[in-house]
Amino acid sequence: MPPEPPAPFQGYLAHGPREACPACGETGPPISRHAMWDHLEPEGIAMVHAWTRAFTCLNPSCDCLYYSLWRMVPARYCNKPLGFKSNAPSPRPICYCLGFTLEDIRRDAGREGNGSVVRSIREHAAQNSGLCERLNPSGQCCWGQVRRYLDGSSGPSGRV
Repeated sequence: MPPEPPAPFQGYLAHGPREACPACGETGPPISRHAMWDHLEPEGIAMVHAWTRAFTCLNPSCDCLYYSLWRMVPARYCNKPLGFKSNAPSPRPICYCLGFTLEDIRRDAGREGNGSVVRSIREHAAQNSGLCERLNPSGQCCWGQVRRYLDGSSGPSGRV
């Protein structure tokens, strides 16, 4: 069992400027300390223990999961499959709250978005229960990833 996380970040994450991922150069959304700790193996927790702020790298082809300044935690230290990374094996989780995968969406609705899976995710996202930020390793709701897939902007391979 990992130790308790230190005190939360000091309010910087909500409105502070974003930093670029040291591995790929893209900027990602901030993530709370508690969310990071919930998704990391003990070795990853040891890497981020002293960080004062952190961000998530959402670039599907980048190996970085979390970063701060020049430091990063590779995706391999995550304690669950990362559906938003391009090297994720199938089934690729997309909605961590409801347990849906990208393959569920493809089977249910394809890119039309009319199926019960997409409808369930949309309704859950609209409730803004706060579960997404805690359960999803990206630290945010999956609805944006689902929409990118449905809009076809997830790339030629269909990767979200």
